[in-house]
Amino acid sequence: MKRRHLSLALAAAALAPFGHATSARRNDPLRVGIDQLLVRSGVGTRIEKGFFAHSGLALHWVPGASAGLLDALEAGELDASVTLAPDIEARLEQQGLAHDRHAVAQVEFLIAGPVQGKAGDPAKLRGTSDASAALALLAAGSIPFLGHSGGSGTHLLEQSLWRAARVAPAAPWFRPMQPAESDELALAARERRYVLTDRTRWAAGGAPGMAALVQGDPRLQLNAQVLRAFRRQHPSGKLFVTWLAGPRGQAAIAGPGVRAAL
Repeated sequence: MKRRHLSLALAAAALAPFGHATSARRNDPLRVGIDQLLVRSGVGTRIEKGFFAHSGLALHWVPGASAGLLDALEAGELDASVTLAPDIEARLEQQGLAHDRHAVAQVEFLIAGPVQGKAGDPAKLRGTSDASAALALLAAGSIPFLGHSGGSGTHLLEQSLWRAARVAPAAPWFRPMQPAESDELALAARERRYVLTDRTRWAAGGAPGMAALVQGDPRLQLNAQVLRAFRRQHPSGKLFVTWLAGPRGQAAIAGPGVRAAL
């Protein structure tokens, strides 16, 4: 009888980690940082629905700018992230502060500008395919440009293009967006400025008086990557990353202006 009780106790102990993990998954949703662009484009909703259908597990999205989200991931405030900041992501992995990094989507960007009236497209960028050369032309002519800010994936991409152009944009021709401003196309159209925007936003309707002028440069494509934090080991973290980087997750991601990485 004692031997039977001992066997039952050992079996219960062996099952305890599984029971704990199941309870943790149910009571503590996976906290995943996601760049606002991926929320606005519908990628976040598609991932959430697909992962729930696959696993029955809920995600707790934490939307924000990629740079800030990766700071939170490094600090252990998030379980995982889906962001648009390849340089920061690679650094965190190299420093052992994040792992399981996978490219999961490609986001396409373009440079739009004013085309109405005799003064339309003052920089004559239409048909240009070199994004950094286009920015250099804008700077050389002090032609108005609306810049991004706040550490979003779009902002980080824009900064890399300015660096490639060897230009430090500055007032009065360059104006960064303010924190309360979100629709870059509407702002650029109103102020007759050139602007970097993503294909998804453009496909949603563009803006009156604006045209997509610079597109097709490989540097205007940005990989969305998923990472897991080292300082938080959520029991569902590995499952989420494996699903998202695999065929089923990739099938859930694709949409206007966003391609799966596979």
